[in-house]
Amino acid sequence: MRCRSKAKTRILTAVNMVKNKITVTVPASTANMGSGFDAIGLALELRCSVTVELGPPGFQLIGEGADVVMSSNTNIILNAMQQVFTQAEIEMPQLRITCTNHIPIARGLGSSSAAIVAGLTAANEMCGRPFPKNHLLNMATLIEGHPDNVAPALLGGCQLAVKDGENVIASRIRFPRSLSLVGFVPNFLVETAGSRALLEPSVSRSAAIFNLSRTALLVNALTTGDFSQLRIATQDALHQQVRQQNFPSLSATIQAAINAGAFGAFLSGAGPTVMAITSERQMTIGYEMSEAASRFGIEGDVQIFKPALYGSKVIRTQ
Repeated sequence: MRCRSKAKTRILTAVNMVKNKITVTVPASTANMGSGFDAIGLALELRCSVTVELGPPGFQLIGEGADVVMSSNTNIILNAMQQVFTQAEIEMPQLRITCTNHIPIARGLGSSSAAIVAGLTAANEMCGRPFPKNHLLNMATLIEGHPDNVAPALLGGCQLAVKDGENVIASRIRFPRSLSLVGFVPNFLVETAGSRALLEPSVSRSAAIFNLSRTALLVNALTTGDFSQLRIATQDALHQQVRQQNFPSLSATIQAAINAGAFGAFLSGAGPTVMAITSERQMTIGYEMSEAASRFGIEGDVQIFKPALYGSKVIRTQ
């Protein structure tokens, strides 16, 4: 899909962009949710905001990750923006980017997906919204490599994302407002690429059936409100056991959450955050998760999350 002819590409410059300054907010996300590996994700009400404006090139990161992320023009936000300008056949002007981030970096909470979606959303707004959200979802998936974080970051709520060739189909799953999530967020980083490298290229039929049946049960439990099924529905045979190499207290932390009253618990994305689903006793569940991890010498923070009903959103333009 293209929004400008090549002739117009040459005359659309920084002085006549549709928007000169954009601020976008994007939620964190928790992916896989146990059995839904690379397919199911939930937006969390923990956000980063990105302001993009015409001007001398620059990048500033405030908040989470400011001490570990390189402040350069090769950052993931700018790269995502370039994809939109290129497809829209518009020359990208010089831009200054300011990111205020509250999402922990490399903790399995979708920080990279939020950055990608922020860049795509801001660039699309600057160009006059040439691309619908489904196109942005396809672009985000191509950049990230899998859709389970980018779908909720872009669209909000709980999303089932299915790849059909080059197209990604997102289907919203009901996630009751009575539920909240308790996350134990370890104080060490796990890069997604390294975590994925641990996974085997193929799986057994029994492991595939194990996850297929539990993914269906997960969707059904959330839809019907039968939360007693979530303990089984969030179990996994495809990635958590292997990734336990990076987080030896994983099984104990999950079991501690369930023993403390959580409906179910799972490794969030590539980890190391462990997420528990509950409707009560949030502080008790968080304390027990922290205690279990500490017995393995792992320290971290407990955070309580509510689902984010909406995804990326333009909150200010000029």
